Amino acid sequence: MTQFAATLVADVSELVDFRRGFGSWLHEGHVSDELAAELVLAAHEAVANAVQHSERSDEIRVRASIGTDGITIDVTDRGRWTTPDGRIEDNRRGLELIRGLTDTVLLCLDESGTTVKMRHSLAAPKPLAAAP
Repeated sequence: MTQFAATLVADVSELVDFRRGFGSWLHEGHVSDELAAELVLAAHEAVANAVQHSERSDEIRVRASIGTDGITIDVTDRGRWTTPDGRIEDNRRGLELIRGLTDTVLLCLDESGTTVKMRHSLAAPKPLAAAP
């Protein structure tokens, strides 16, 4: 199993280097160009969301692995999906994008923060049946 780990400061200036490093890791893991581009975008969106809702001193952790059956990506921060006045954030366009780019997305919230868990299968898609 191939592993990726990065710890970023919650600052938008970190995003370019993160995308470059994560994309390189996917290519080294023999992930197709098309799938790598989709997963880089999904992970970028999760990290960007964490940056948006974190304090600048907060760390964002990204952990990913490529196994025989799929790729998992976890993005963890200390945020709680709330606005400064305590309301729960309801801008979910980023999650919709991530859901469109990965097979499964799980949002885990607890007292220590938030983790976005993404998974994408490496199984070849089933061919469409020919019309009779």
